[in-house]
Amino acid sequence: MRISDLAKDSFVLFHREGAPRLFDTITGMCTNAGFSPLVECEPNMMQTVLTLVAAEQGVSIVPACVRNLPADGVRFYRLLPDDVRVELVAAWKKDNITAPVRAFLDLTDAKAPMIRKKAEIR
Repeated sequence: MRISDLAKDSFVLFHREGAPRLFDTITGMCTNAGFSPLVECEPNMMQTVLTLVAAEQGVSIVPACVRNLPADGVRFYRLLPDDVRVELVAAWKKDNITAPVRAFLDLTDAKAPMIRKKAEIR
């Protein structure tokens, strides 16, 4: 499916305040495809985005990892062109690296290739 195929649809997008880079990337993708998305709703939870899509309130463009959320009645498609990536980052208090934070960072470093592979849509 091409992004331009969504030009006439209403959109449900995760709220810009919560993820401005994601929101701006999605609207930029639409602009590059020749249209400005008609954003009808901006929920503050990704699960709510999926629920509204399932309720036929609009379509959404979401990160690939969202496929792992429960989403009865929602179908996921790879959009073309498939050349857009949104950076995922971790943040913690610099002078307070606790044992759980260190364990999380070590695990993330060790499993990064597997995480990237799982995020790809097949």
